[in-house]
Amino acid sequence: MITCSICGYDKNPEGTEFCEACGSELQSQTKVPPESQPPTLIQPLQPDPWKTTPAQPLDEPLPITLEQPQPQPFIPPTPPITNTALIAKLIAKQADAPVPEFWLDHSNLIGIFDPDMGPVDIDLEPFIGNETVSRHHAEIYREGGQWKIKDLGSTNGVFIKPAGKTRFNAKITRPETINPGDEIAIAKIRFLFQSP
Repeated sequence: MITCSICGYDKNPEGTEFCEACGSELQSQTKVPPESQPPTLIQPLQPDPWKTTPAQPLDEPLPITLEQPQPQPFIPPTPPITNTALIAKLIAKQADAPVPEFWLDHSNLIGIFDPDMGPVDIDLEPFIGNETVSRHHAEIYREGGQWKIKDLGSTNGVFIKPAGKTRFNAKITRPETINPGDEIAIAKIRFLFQSP
């Protein structure tokens, strides 16, 4: 019998070229008495990396669980405020004003809604004294980092009373800079201008 030097199988018949257990090529060996033969190392078979084994069927199928997304609490978006100087408002001076204040953006058209001319940003129709306001009366806008107001050719004009003064200036004829604390009269309707 020939002992395989790879797997240690010792039942290979004489003259066999390949091991019956592992298929390794057998070296022609001469019989050596057992006491002088070196010990045979038995190494475990290494799996062939190129050989694939079929998947074994499972006794029971694994349950499939779909993970339900957890509802997130609603957090209302807050508008970013990067430069508070960009925020301004007109606060109505009339007692029980129908609209107590108007927030201003970069350009605001002041007047009375008219179906032929379209909507305005600040509609003064609900105010007492609205009969003195033109359809497109004035515009408040930002320019060069300052708030300005201009008359758009109104019949009854725009007037400014600077903060700390007791009287309104004359009717404006060109764009004028307005500052926090100034009072503005759109014809007979008065507002306080505020900008932080």
